[in-house]
Amino acid sequence: METEKPSYYAIIPAEVRYDHRLKANEKLLYGEVTALCSSSGECWASNKFFAELYDVHITNVSRWVNSLVDKGYLESQLVYKEGTKEIEKRVLRLSSVSKNVKTPHSKNVKTSISKNAKENNTSINNTSMNNNILSSNLDDIKGKAVEIIGYLNEKAGKRFSHKTKETAKHINARLKDGYTVDDFKRVIDNRVMKWARDKKMKEYIRPDTLFTPTNFEKYLNDALDSLPDRPPVYKPSISEEEAKELLEKGDITEWME
Repeated sequence: METEKPSYYAIIPAEVRYDHRLKANEKLLYGEVTALCSSSGECWASNKFFAELYDVHITNVSRWVNSLVDKGYLESQLVYKEGTKEIEKRVLRLSSVSKNVKTPHSKNVKTSISKNAKENNTSINNTSMNNNILSSNLDDIKGKAVEIIGYLNEKAGKRFSHKTKETAKHINARLKDGYTVDDFKRVIDNRVMKWARDKKMKEYIRPDTLFTPTNFEKYLNDALDSLPDRPPVYKPSISEEEAKELLEKGDITEWME
């Protein structure tokens, strides 16, 4: 069952936003933790909760949490069941570096629609800059999605669209996980090589199979284990003469009629 999206707002202070050591998703997770902190400053949400919330693999959430702890923004504590070594829950707290951050539960936090807020040139400039950054990021993600789906269509002889909601969702989520366009191409090459000539399996050479969290990680690891440094090129209609040229160049490692 899909995790219900919370309706609360989150706070990401400047020291976190502009820490270039942190990845974008680590900053987002920090904001999520501040939003979930109770009045006591504790967050009990599990890594599984965050993974389902953002449609990412649980190991990615674990890396984000560890990074925030290592850099001093969060404190993590395991709570054991009384009298046993069995873990009951994990508690996240804002570290001493972040003690001045008021969580959304604080009555003193003012929202952006406060009547006392005054518009000035600085806020206008900041909004403009943030909008430009957001637009640039969206354009970058769209460009990568176009390249990925174009590559899949070329290799598999398909006509998928990068605009399909589910396709875009999976690609965006994997990119947010930190995977690259080359990783997508490795997965595509790997599955095409294994499934393209199998009448039963070739129908699964599609975004909703290849790019889900668990499948993507599994197929990528399989690709890294089985493919040479230069991935083989698959062309459904390749001739023997073309194959010989590609073999000589090293673009493919083997060819079957």
